[in-house]
Amino acid sequence: MDMKVAQASRTNLLSGIEKTEELAYFRFLSKKYGFTVPNDWDKAKKGIDDTLNKASSLLPDATEGNLAVALEDTIVNSSAVFQVWQLQGGLTTKISSILNKLTESEFVNTFRSIYPNRVDEDYRGSEGAFLTEKYTYSNAIALVYSLINKKKSFDGEKINVNASHNFAIVYLPFNKNRIEIRLSTQLDRNKREYALKSVKIELLNLLGENKLKFQFPENINFYNAIESCFSDDKLGRAASATLSTDESASDAILKNLNNRNYCARTQNVTDTTDKGHVYTCRSVQIRWDLPNERKCQTELRIEPHKYKWEEGVCDQIQIKHPKSRFELDRLMDDAIKRAQ
Repeated sequence: MDMKVAQASRTNLLSGIEKTEELAYFRFLSKKYGFTVPNDWDKAKKGIDDTLNKASSLLPDATEGNLAVALEDTIVNSSAVFQVWQLQGGLTTKISSILNKLTESEFVNTFRSIYPNRVDEDYRGSEGAFLTEKYTYSNAIALVYSLINKKKSFDGEKINVNASHNFAIVYLPFNKNRIEIRLSTQLDRNKREYALKSVKIELLNLLGENKLKFQFPENINFYNAIESCFSDDKLGRAASATLSTDESASDAILKNLNNRNYCARTQNVTDTTDKGHVYTCRSVQIRWDLPNERKCQTELRIEPHKYKWEEGVCDQIQIKHPKSRFELDRLMDDAIKRAQ
């Protein structure tokens, strides 16, 4: 490999790691390859660079290639808001065939050329979702879209426009009849609906250009999974739960995110008035410890807005810091099963 190319690749890798803002999770994923990643980014960067520069038979897996794999897993799996489309009629096979045949011209080179790095905040291009990368696995295909948003601010003299660059993932597991749209939880909440719509439109346009046309599929409704997850004491521990009655001001919030021994299922909530309301779980956070990891935990969050919950609707869930891509698939399979 040309030395300039190699150096540019490493530069983008290191910048990409920093900009994930997921250093603890990256440390968890990369330590199996022999990388030591301190909490401080400057120290982490120097340590990674030194490890790569000093090839050693003691750390044969601490390579630039495996560093890229750990970063890939961080970007694709680390912490996302999920919306899941239910596919019908053999669409999974048709879609996977199209995605497998994507050509270089269908990616946006502005972002692909620097990936996994991101553009700086002074980027002057347009907003939107832009196809950036593709990963093919034994059981799935993942597309990476760059999400570009602009934010205006006034410094007392002039209006500044700053860009933010996040990633969204379109994940198509084989033989599962679904597509997962994954938005980074770093994306501002007020930008998420627009981002979801942008990614969906870009995906449908991509498929349409390849002669496959269909309407937006139905979103899986995770409403039934909320109570199922809360009531199942074999499913992790409930670090947080909100219980409600049919009265708008009667929520009971059971929560302790710092104590790993706390579980909201051990608490009892009773209506002591003469109304006799029965409390039902309307949002829940389930956590699991990761092996030999003190800072990160795997987390499943099903927390719809109350007005949606009252309508029996929950079209998004969050999953954070899974042990592996396969564990993430298992968690999603289980959540969908509970939603039915």
